[in-house]
Amino acid sequence: MRHGNHPQDRILDQARLDYIEQLRTIAAGRGGEDQHNLTQVRARRELADAQLKELELSKQAGELVPSTDAEALMSGWASSGRREMEVALDKAVDLIERQHEITVDRADVDDIFEAAFSAIADYPQFYDFTDTEVSSDSTATS
Repeated sequence: MRHGNHPQDRILDQARLDYIEQLRTIAAGRGGEDQHNLTQVRARRELADAQLKELELSKQAGELVPSTDAEALMSGWASSGRREMEVALDKAVDLIERQHEITVDRADVDDIFEAAFSAIADYPQFYDFTDTEVSSDSTATS
């Protein structure tokens, strides 16, 4: 039996030494699955800390709006937008009636715009957040 001089013996000796070193590293808490998990936990904690710091900087810079304020602002904006659209619609229908000397059935026009206003009001349920386009379900009918 050969020992020490044959290339296979040297490879086996090196593999044995590498394995012993790996066991020592794991035993010392510097390697293995636990080390990998610890590294992942530390990376997640560092990312969370960085995100919190960015959030705090944005808050101090006045770039953030509390969600309760944002909801009130958006609700007011939507109500104002609806009123403006209704006024514009009335003006457009009046203009068409005067220019063409016709009478437009306001109920039909109101039905069309009510369907549009409902679709806008129900926006989140019709939107597919995985795509950039509104889903085909967004065509509201009354």
